Amino acid sequence: QAREQYRAVHSRPAGLIVAGDCAFLKGEAGDYRQLRELAAPIPFPVTFAMGNHDHREHFWEAFPRHRVTPCPVPGRHVTLIEAPNADWFVLDSLDKTNSTPGRMGEAQRKWLAGQLDRRPEKPALLVAHHYPLPKNDPEMLKSALLDTEELFKVILPRNRVKAYVFGHSHRWEHAKIDGLHLVNLPALAWLFDPKQPRGWVDAQLKPDGIRLTLQCLDPSHEAHGRPLDLAWR
Repeated sequence: QAREQYRAVHSRPAGLIVAGDCAFLKGEAGDYRQLRELAAPIPFPVTFAMGNHDHREHFWEAFPRHRVTPCPVPGRHVTLIEAPNADWFVLDSLDKTNSTPGRMGEAQRKWLAGQLDRRPEKPALLVAHHYPLPKNDPEMLKSALLDTEELFKVILPRNRVKAYVFGHSHRWEHAKIDGLHLVNLPALAWLFDPKQPRGWVDAQLKPDGIRLTLQCLDPSHEAHGRPLDLAWR
């Protein structure tokens, strides 16, 4: 349903990014064969992040052209998309398949820091699956990105990084920390809270910010079509 919606948008998108959990529970090979069939009719590039229900080797078997050789970060699935108004860093926060917490790891953080420093003036947007460690919700701590503090030591001082975009909580929310936008994407299928929307987000980049518009699978949802305009720090 989502695929048909974004294929029908008025201006053809430059691409599609899926923020992890591309498979159900254990990332079995059949999940990715099904995903490949679902993605095949999409006439523009599709980039996948790895979530805690994914399995890298099974994903690469179904999508061999998505496996970069040599891998920029050994054992991780990372992608850098260079767009006119920003660079998108699609990161890999998968720690263990079907285990809830996530982790970037030292090697990925080091690679990210080096790439960010290569073009310090160009806006950078990070996309990964896991949400940052919350300050006031002990229940969510055990499911978060375990090395959030180490990641933030990389991205907060680098003003080039404008937003960290993630999923995992199955919620549509926005927050900020030191001017860095934290964008929590909604789920397309499984809901933890029935009041939350199922949907996808249309992102329109500008030189000084981005407009995010939620497109709900149920157009009658109160959040459908509402734009969120974010200005860069």
